[in-house]
Amino acid sequence: MENGTQLPKPPSTGDKKPENAATALDAEVTNSDSGIMPIDEGTMREAPDGVGEKTTVDAGLEDTEPDKIDKLPTTPAPATEARPLKPRPKDFEPCVYDVSPSGFRRIAINVDQHVTTIGNDRENTDIHIDEPNISQTQVVIVSIGDQWLIMDCGSNDHLRVNGVATRQFVAEQNARCVLTIGQSLLVFCGNEAEKSPHPETAMLNDLYTSGLVHEDLAVGELTLKNEQEQVVSKGAPIILGNHEICDYFLLGSNVQPFHALIYWDRDGIYLDPLNNKGVLLSNQPVNDSSPVENGTTITIADVKVGARITPNHKDRCAQLYPAESLAFDYFGFTAIGDTPSESFTVSMVGQGVTLGRGNTCDIILADSFSSREHAQVIPSGKSLTLFDTYSSNGVFVNGERVRKSRVHVGDIIEIGHSHFLVHYA
Repeated sequence: MENGTQLPKPPSTGDKKPENAATALDAEVTNSDSGIMPIDEGTMREAPDGVGEKTTVDAGLEDTEPDKIDKLPTTPAPATEARPLKPRPKDFEPCVYDVSPSGFRRIAINVDQHVTTIGNDRENTDIHIDEPNISQTQVVIVSIGDQWLIMDCGSNDHLRVNGVATRQFVAEQNARCVLTIGQSLLVFCGNEAEKSPHPETAMLNDLYTSGLVHEDLAVGELTLKNEQEQVVSKGAPIILGNHEICDYFLLGSNVQPFHALIYWDRDGIYLDPLNNKGVLLSNQPVNDSSPVENGTTITIADVKVGARITPNHKDRCAQLYPAESLAFDYFGFTAIGDTPSESFTVSMVGQGVTLGRGNTCDIILADSFSSREHAQVIPSGKSLTLFDTYSSNGVFVNGERVRKSRVHVGDIIEIGHSHFLVHYA
């Protein structure tokens, strides 16, 4: 199972105008300080035809030319050495388990569909959850290269990954993690056919989080042990239950398939019951997230497990989950497939940004099929408004041509021959 990560913030550019440094992609997009992710061209080349129809033209939006805006300098990402991509295994079975007090249901993820949507819209989302307070589309799961990108795109933040609140989570191809969306619990398996080994934490090897401490981490360790099994974690969450994908497998007449989650947060280690079938900490019943201390006895139904925690674990927690690691100040536009243009970022607040091949644009696209001033994006909270500024070849969102449209993370926009996946950065 993998811990959540954040794509890094782009460096400050001052008043520097962007240079047109875009180059053609071969098979992947390089990493950079602007949060650019390596992309498997073979996986993402056909993305615009494979995505759903989550984004449509907003009703009532007029097709008028947007007002002139002040320029916001934004620098294209410098090229660096790409991270090697792991090949997709022959047996590839991503899925989600929707866990409820009465049981669970397994929902297979379509491997040919690069974006999977989760929300309370029964007709237009891939995974429907009955949560009245969330958005019609609250969370998107994107298959990108050899990783998964899980993002909260709803009007309000309702996503927790492995107990930790975040808007965006980068998971390895075979990751397992618990998604809490409102009051609903989902167990995500990046590849159920390949149970991943129990890692220390993905954040230690994360390429995307520039603010994290990768060396000289405080010593911290959690050990769960009973007569049948012992599991050690230095940052990775642990799912307890009797389902075969659980990290800590428990045998007992009343143990549920997914019974409890133990996770590391900023200020300590916590246990979160995943149902109402009974969890005790040192003989005290718990119904929501509760701290786990050294020497605590955890009782899952009729099974007891001892918890041993090293003294400096809270220092390690603070290093693994600094407060700023969950904040996002930019939208990332990652070039996918054989896109000729470079990836770029746009601030989540402030003025709009123009895109095109002309030298006066804020973002200069190395795409001969784009107009001199092709489009404009204006940020607004967790979304952006995208305008077609009277281009010759049009602007597309998830394969649909638009004149003016609201864009969310997880959407794919097409300008000329360039395709960009929108995410937080």
